[in-house]
Amino acid sequence: MSVGSVLKQVRVMRHLTQKQLASKVNVTESAIRNYELGIRQPSDQQLESISQVLDVSPVVFHFEKIGSAEFMTYCLMKYSNDFSISTEGTADSPRIVISGKSEKGNSLLKILAEWQNKYIEATNAAKNHDESEQWAIEAISSNQANFSDGSH
Repeated sequence: MSVGSVLKQVRVMRHLTQKQLASKVNVTESAIRNYELGIRQPSDQQLESISQVLDVSPVVFHFEKIGSAEFMTYCLMKYSNDFSISTEGTADSPRIVISGKSEKGNSLLKILAEWQNKYIEATNAAKNHDESEQWAIEAISSNQANFSDGSH
């Protein structure tokens, strides 16, 4: 999913027009339109400003990078303490464990339970990948307060 398509989905979820968002982040309406169409890419500074206005973490705009092993490893290392994440098992068969010892750990467990239910629903109904991505964006957006890493 491209930065532009995620931007549009979150903007629409927040009930903002391109013009309204542009005004709030001090860019032109055509800049927002071009970002959404993939004609231009916003700078990191512009994404940060857009993220603040839309009340989401900038990470939601980079869903195409989230599938990489490197990104997952980064997240596990960075947030292991905040979310009570640890490992168990052997080197050949490691398992990730999330405990409810912290508020963020509890929030993560609740979202994972929702994800599991949605995953089962999607699998049973043979829904497409785009619907799963849409649900993920909505879940992250609606749980922004629980997952904020202090970046804004």
